[in-house]
Amino acid sequence: MLGLKKYLTVLGVLFLSFLFSSCGGNSRSSSSNNNTGGNPSANSGTTTTGGSNTGSSGGNGSGSSASSIASYAYVGNNNVITGTISGFAINADGTATAIPAVNGASGELATNNHFLLATDGTNIVSYSIGSGGALSQVATINGVAHNDTPSDSAVGVMSLDRSGASLYAGEINFQGTDNGAFAHFQIGSDGKIAWADNSSISSNFGSALTFSQDDKYAYGHGCYFLTFEVPAFSRGTNGTLTPVASNAQPPAVAESTDICPGPSSASPTGDVLVSVMFPEGQQGATDLLVSYQIHSDGSLGPPSAPAANPGFHAINDAKVDPSGSYVAVATDAGVQMYSLSSTGALSPIGTPVTSNVTFNNVQWDAAGHVFATSTTTNGLYVFNNTNGALTQASGSPHAVTNAGTLAVASAK
Repeated sequence: MLGLKKYLTVLGVLFLSFLFSSCGGNSRSSSSNNNTGGNPSANSGTTTTGGSNTGSSGGNGSGSSASSIASYAYVGNNNVITGTISGFAINADGTATAIPAVNGASGELATNNHFLLATDGTNIVSYSIGSGGALSQVATINGVAHNDTPSDSAVGVMSLDRSGASLYAGEINFQGTDNGAFAHFQIGSDGKIAWADNSSISSNFGSALTFSQDDKYAYGHGCYFLTFEVPAFSRGTNGTLTPVASNAQPPAVAESTDICPGPSSASPTGDVLVSVMFPEGQQGATDLLVSYQIHSDGSLGPPSAPAANPGFHAINDAKVDPSGSYVAVATDAGVQMYSLSSTGALSPIGTPVTSNVTFNNVQWDAAGHVFATSTTTNGLYVFNNTNGALTQASGSPHAVTNAGTLAVASAK
């Protein structure tokens, strides 16, 4: 039987229905609501006005100055496509100051450091990132207008290429039930959004895309009725996606276990793709983390042996850091760090931090901070990284509204 966490991945019509009804629930979340890792409501900081950088820093009493800000972290709503985007200015030491929240399209956040992109399921909206990280809406476009069945489809996960100029929206039910595609939009220097073209149609589309270090190839994941697939695309100079063979194979596991690929992250400094794997059909099996070598034609080499597991069951997200040296993994038992070699070898560093919290999304900034969100605590957690060892920053976690997708922009 197809597992629930894969079922929602492959049957887009179900996802579409909850987009339109805006009901809660996350198929990859633990039912645990243990919050002894920190009370976000006690560390939410003081929201500033007018985009200024004064006020408290996540409840620790220190304010932010423009020169000390390393990045901006934004959290959209979980399974609510029109709601609130919470934002924080992050200092070099990981402390944070809340910035004015905005109401509007707040689903599937993505950023190119100048603009924050969000969707309400139909429209795609760009917000300008201004002084102190303050957001202001600058453009909107109907994101389903060029689908074959616009009235019955929806904008799903959105991904930006490494240049930040090409936006790819996973279009749910692009051509009827379960026939998805990627719609390609161009983001102008003024934040305006223009439709460019659509990819070919496949029932396995709809995942996020991750891009090779040279931006030539993009990879997603699919598992349509337990059919393992890591779709690959060649990215043209104009941003158009053309399918290519990834030749990806699942890792070797017990004969009774089916494998579905999950979220992936490509190294920005090497030809390595790190991928989460979801075992199905074996009671109590833990999720796996493997890597692939990216070949010059975009195909993937054999998977590495699964990385050692220091103490978690489920993996919800994984991201390679900007140096290509570490992987941060959001699990049902904290955030786990791995070292990543140029050949794709994955080695755990210690055990999960904040192990009593289930994390759903994880991101890095260019200053070495790790960010993670939890739907069970409605918190944004900030960690400082020292040679792969994470320490929770002062004032973290920070309260957010209905924690969902996470995007991190470097301070300009």
